[in-house]
Amino acid sequence: MDRAAMQGRNDMKQNEWHQDQVMVEINGELNGDLAEIAQRIYQDAKSTSAFRDKTGRLRASIKWYKSKFPDGGYIVIADAPHARLIEYGHAGPHAAGPRPFLGPARDRHIGTAKGILKVSK
Repeated sequence: MDRAAMQGRNDMKQNEWHQDQVMVEINGELNGDLAEIAQRIYQDAKSTSAFRDKTGRLRASIKWYKSKFPDGGYIVIADAPHARLIEYGHAGPHAAGPRPFLGPARDRHIGTAKGILKVSK
């Protein structure tokens, strides 16, 4: 391999390293922004008056955490066994209509999320 080809290869490797560093920096900034958005949605869902929480179990089950998947992101979830029945309603002898709390919390913060992510770019 001649000298020019080797230099070209080194330049490519250096460029790839630089691109990787830029992606690490961007992901770090986005990660902080996404955490802030998830926390806002979590606080909104936890403080909602969309449902009565006689035992406090539903409210206590609302959590937010970092996704384990490589593309990242954050998850806001209510993991009480009856959370989906409250969110979406249910049929049966004691049917109850939906009293959504996670979906509306997310929807209320979509504009805020877009603003935060747009400003951080």
